[in-house]
Amino acid sequence: MAHVNIVQPLAAAALLALTACASSLFDDPSTLYVSFICNPQGSTIYQDGVNMGSCPTTLQYNLTDEDKANGYKLLKRLTTFWVSGASTTTPEITAYLKNGLRQEYHIERPRNVPNHDTDANYALNLEKNQILREQVAAAQNQSASITVESQAAAPRHCTTNRIGQTSYTNCY
Repeated sequence: MAHVNIVQPLAAAALLALTACASSLFDDPSTLYVSFICNPQGSTIYQDGVNMGSCPTTLQYNLTDEDKANGYKLLKRLTTFWVSGASTTTPEITAYLKNGLRQEYHIERPRNVPNHDTDANYALNLEKNQILREQVAAAQNQSASITVESQAAAPRHCTTNRIGQTSYTNCY
């Protein structure tokens, strides 16, 4: 009779489930994280005249006991500016806590404002620059790895002996 080991598949499934939930397990229950995704990316978000960062960005909001009792957090209006000068202002945003402590809000550039191609090209350049940064980092990591390996493999001491016309080198 064949014995089937189901412990390993069950352990793997449990680990996968824990990994999928890991970020929410460690979230501060009094903080709401809202990721703002702009189309096209690269715009700048302001709230009450304060630069909140380049989009995409994630902002943190403290949850009060009142917010938790209400089941939602009211977020102030945001104004988003693109490099072409296009802008849009969101209405007050209601973030329902039943949707979790990590949420997304999408902001679209107004289509009726000229120079959409300027903003689209800017977004493409941001993506291209990010890819280049990742390639440089990968090359640096690979170079550092090769250097460490070659240093580890490099001989520490070599001696050369000459017998007649022949030289013999031993490294250790």
